[in-house]
Order: sequence, then structure tokens, then C-alpha cells
Amino acid sequence: MEWIDDRAAAAPMPRRRRQTRYHETLAKTIVNPMKGMRFSWSISPYRGCIHACTYCYARASHTFLGYDPGEDFEKEIVVKVNAPDLLRREIRHPRLRHQLMIMGTVSDPYQPAEHHYRLTRQLLRILDQAGNPTHITTKSTTVVQDRSLLGDMARRAGCAVNFTVTTLDPDLARLLEPRAPSPQQRLRAMRELAAAGIPTGIFAAPILPGLTDGDDDLERLVAAVAEHGGTYVMASALRIGDGFAAPFLAAAQRDFPHLLARYRRQARVGRRGAVSPAEADDIYGRMDEIRARYGMASGPPAVPEPPAARQVALPLAI
Repeated sequence: MEWIDDRAAAAPMPRRRRQTRYHETLAKTIVNPMKGMRFSWSISPYRGCIHACTYCYARASHTFLGYDPGEDFEKEIVVKVNAPDLLRREIRHPRLRHQLMIMGTVSDPYQPAEHHYRLTRQLLRILDQAGNPTHITTKSTTVVQDRSLLGDMARRAGCAVNFTVTTLDPDLARLLEPRAPSPQQRLRAMRELAAAGIPTGIFAAPILPGLTDGDDDLERLVAAVAEHGGTYVMASALRIGDGFAAPFLAAAQRDFPHLLARYRRQARVGRRGAVSPAEADDIYGRMDEIRARYGMASGPPAVPEPPAARQVALPLAI
């Protein structure tokens, strides 16, 4: 691995493919408004992700930085070294008061860069002090190192940790998520967080037709969450949309050639590359039935209501 400081760089960054490079940058903002999502605000201290998941929709965002969504997404990691300073300033804005913050939308906040920079930990401390509820999505077991802080946040403004788990099959996981911790490692991390009083569950995303959408596959996944202390299972069917279809289809051609034609058809249907409405209804309907059998919720607990603003009593003039 190599760390490169690009804070004063004026020319395009040179690229070498054989190693991961970390590019230190000064971001202009850190709290990002989200449109068309179930949440309004997200925070991403890193861009790009070393886990190299073949299906990741966030690959498309790397093109905005001048990189390709394939190998560059996996090996050219951008680090927003001024993220804590930005958040201290931005979180004071009235419109962000007690708003739910989401981490893990475009890169894993606990990927290996966190061992060196500790940006996610610093951001969480700031959010805790500000009283903002926070939800984190990760594939990393590094999150366990912050269980004391996360537990405090859960008891105060509210905090939940979502582990992305697509399959319990270690061989299949290694093809889909080649540099991420194994599914069993993630489940053990879930158990540790649950034992610390932190609401936790999984994001079964994506559910891949022909690979992970069988009844037995979904049942085992939900059963494993229950066994390891999780309380909810979110689910999302595979998308093969603009900007990230090429890396996924290349991986499918290499690893699942019998499904390539099916995935190519899906990638050609609309910009978002979603499964058909009938397939989606089938997947989500079966997942609802399985969740009900195990008493699982469909998402993290609702965040606590923000404290009511106190009005200062003024003396009456007589």
C-alpha cells in the first residue's frame, strides 16, 4: 500500500495498478444531501473501496473523481483528511440538528484505511456530541473496535450497524466480495455488537437472481442473523445500472458464464438496471414471509424523537 498526498496536486494523479494507493484530499463539504433515498443525509470519509465487491453500485461514483469504476475503484482510495474539521462546522447548521446521518453509502467507512486515519471514529464522536442519530453500513469487522462508542450512541441519540451479507457460502462470497471479511466473520462481529447493546442486523444486498435468491439461501441468511443477535434484515434486489454494469458483467462472464445472458438482459432494461417488477415482488414477498417466521424487522429501530426545544421564560413587564 502507498499513501499519496494530493492536497497540493495540480496535475492528474499517476496510476499504478499493482498496489492500493491512498490519496489524501481536502474536501469542500462532508455532509451530503441524498435524493430519492429513504434517508436525507450521508457522510463518506473515504471514496473507493478496497473490498472490491463486483456488484457495488457505488463504483459509478468513482468516475466523478476521474477514475474508472473497475480496478480504480478498488485500488485508488480517496481519503478526506479534513472530514472531522468539516463536520464540526457543518453539524452546527440548524437544518442538521438531530438529523439521522448515514455512513457507508459509497464506500465502507471501516475499510482498512480506517486503521491508519481513524476518520470514522472521529466523525462518530462529533455526531455523538451533537446528538445526531447514526446508521452505519459495513462489511468490516473493524467496527467492533468502536463498540464502546457505538453503544453510548445507541443509548443516547440512537445508533445502528448494518452488516452487508449477501450469502453464507464462503466460496461464493469470495467471488462476489473478494477482499471483504468472510460472512462468518461479519456475523461474529454482529454478535459482539449486539452483546454491547447496539441494534444490528444485515443488509442482504444485493440479492442476485440465480445465485443467492433461493428459498434455502434466504432462510439460512435470516436464521443466521437471529442466531447472532441481529434484530432486522433489510433486502435489496440486484441492480446492474449505468456506470457500474461493465465491472459486474465482466465478473459474471468470468465466474458465472451460465448467467451472463440473463444479467446482460437486465443491464439493458432502463438506466437503473433493476430486476423486473414480477421478480422484485417475488423476492421481497418471500423475504417478508421468512422475516415473519423469525420475528425479524425490516429495518433498524426508529431513531428517538429529538428533544423539544426549550423556550426561555422571560419576565413579564408590569
